[in-house]
Amino acid sequence: YLGLAMQACGRSAEAEPLLTQLHAESRDNSDGYALRILISLCFIHYLGGEFDRLQQTALLLIERASETTLATLSCWGHYFLGAVHYAQNHLEEAAGHFAVAIEHRFSAQALTSRASFVGLALTRLAQDNVSESFAVLARLCEFDLTTLTTESNEARSLRARLQLTSGHTARAAHWADAFLLPHTMQPLLWLEEPRLTWARILITLHEPGDAEAALEYLDDLLAYALRTHNRLFQTRLLILRGWALSATTPPRTSEAVAEIGRAVELAAPA
Repeated sequence: YLGLAMQACGRSAEAEPLLTQLHAESRDNSDGYALRILISLCFIHYLGGEFDRLQQTALLLIERASETTLATLSCWGHYFLGAVHYAQNHLEEAAGHFAVAIEHRFSAQALTSRASFVGLALTRLAQDNVSESFAVLARLCEFDLTTLTTESNEARSLRARLQLTSGHTARAAHWADAFLLPHTMQPLLWLEEPRLTWARILITLHEPGDAEAALEYLDDLLAYALRTHNRLFQTRLLILRGWALSATTPPRTSEAVAEIGRAVELAAPA
């Protein structure tokens, strides 16, 4: 938590050597304490868009966790590797890592398993395999009913996202109409973020005022991502803002192009 708090305050450059030192000084580099330090480092690299360093840390996490009775913590490493490959459009590699984490869904942390289900569904969607995406969603819902006794917000949001992509816009719109936007900012961490899916649906529907409403909320989210030094979601939000600007009445085309340019620049390796 200290590492993530330092990252959100813009102190990643301090957090990384601190956590690395704490990991090196731990009595056993493969115990739960040491492995959770590596998970924290993975989050810092991920939110900072440092994918090369994230891959190195995730591989180390898998290696160290596999040597212990805490092997299920390696699922965090597979999730992060899947997320990196998904972002880089290495889709089969992404699917493979998400699938490994899902295999251990009843022994790993439920949070990791749920995120990996989402990652696999989005990967299949990126491969233009919508039916398989819905099949993965069904497995996620079954997992949720077993562990939560109800569907998670991520599952409901993912269903709406898949419906939107597959042309079932009325069903996606129904979810968006019922979705209650949080009054306070919450961390932006996962591949399926319901607030971003809500914005996508409004921009796609393109009803009067929808793009403007999405843009207003995206502005708030971007301000939050900037305050918390979340480079990964700054990039995603800039892209969505560009899309929303192009859909306003009248279209704000020059601003939209500028936002996409900012996103491309931010996404470039440092």
